Amino acid sequence: MKFLSQNMRYYTAIIALLLFANCVQDGNNESFEIKGKIENLEDLNKVYVVYPNEDFSKMDTLVESDVVDDTFYLKGSVEFPLLAKLVFTSPKKRTRTFPLIVENHSMKIRGSSYAEVDIIAGEWYETIFNQFKYNPEYAKERIIDNGYYVLWKNAQAPFYKHMRSLIDKGIIKSIDDLGAEDKAKKAKVAELGNLRYKHLINSKKIKAELVSKEFKTTDDTFFKVLLALNYWGEIKASDDEINTIIESLGKEHYYAKQLAHKVERRAKDIAIEKSIEIGKTVQHFEVFNNLKETIASKDVIENNKYTLIEFWASWCGPCIKEIPNLKKAYAKYNKKGFEILSISVDAKRNKWTEEAQKQNLPYIDAWAGENRIKLKELFGIKYIPFNLLVDSNGKILAAKLRNKQLDEKLKALYSKK
Repeated sequence: MKFLSQNMRYYTAIIALLLFANCVQDGNNESFEIKGKIENLEDLNKVYVVYPNEDFSKMDTLVESDVVDDTFYLKGSVEFPLLAKLVFTSPKKRTRTFPLIVENHSMKIRGSSYAEVDIIAGEWYETIFNQFKYNPEYAKERIIDNGYYVLWKNAQAPFYKHMRSLIDKGIIKSIDDLGAEDKAKKAKVAELGNLRYKHLINSKKIKAELVSKEFKTTDDTFFKVLLALNYWGEIKASDDEINTIIESLGKEHYYAKQLAHKVERRAKDIAIEKSIEIGKTVQHFEVFNNLKETIASKDVIENNKYTLIEFWASWCGPCIKEIPNLKKAYAKYNKKGFEILSISVDAKRNKWTEEAQKQNLPYIDAWAGENRIKLKELFGIKYIPFNLLVDSNGKILAAKLRNKQLDEKLKALYSKK
């Protein structure tokens, strides 16, 4: 591990204190081994232990091995418990990933399939990933959540297959044209989905409370490090709390650099959020049409009373689901000065053009192309669909409009005298 040798002079004393005084590693173990057997891996024939670099810009490989007859063996060493991932890959670029904390001792991984895997990886893995399983309130919510998830999944797949068949045969044009019986099935799928989501949110809330309490009360610096990095969103530690940890580790420590990067990233995200608040002016950018010509957002915005800047992708189910709502709003308000600048963030141009043609989009259809990453950074896009509604001056009037919200907002705007 390259980063360890480069930074050893900065944190040898700290690591010695943390690892030995707190019994992080087992005795004199100087290496680890991972023995695994997961049945029914199919074409998953390679396994890797990977870890993020200091600014999370890429994953480096610690060790790798072939998978033979569903069995694998990995061996190496670490200077301290390392937050990592166990990744299986196939020739068809199929992957399966499991979180892991690598420690210098024997680890075992067993499973009847990659969906049912038991990892015995040591004290820190058990503490960071499994301790919450034993909280009765959390365990109860997870059981209910998983139960509803199975019911929802089993109901959703056949329903949408049936609906797609009706559309392909020309019996209906969209999900809105379903008959009474199919609408009842749709409502049942939605009900199961909502119940599952409710308990999923509850379980996440309980976990967030548990990890936050652990982070606030523990005196173990290394425990704080692993909790902060693995549950950053749940803990929401202040800059002062993180900076205290960084000072304890030493600024050149691998984990200190990761924590510093997260603090910096959070500051940038807050600045971006403020830049797209209601009332702010949207920043201008350029995208491309299907003739590879440049479309300037400034021109589109200035030439229309209201413009919806909509980000989507061909692989995004919720994005495709929103298209009928966009078409309805466009048909209703386009002649009144409303335009939609639809921007695909697909990595491959052909994926965008194929889906756009299939959807027969009536509004401005564009591709982010080489500006894809820049636009995601510019607007702080963490998920899609994502949109901003602006006036002819680029003033942001609304954001993240879904379902009927766009129509309701436009109706309110056009009803003003």
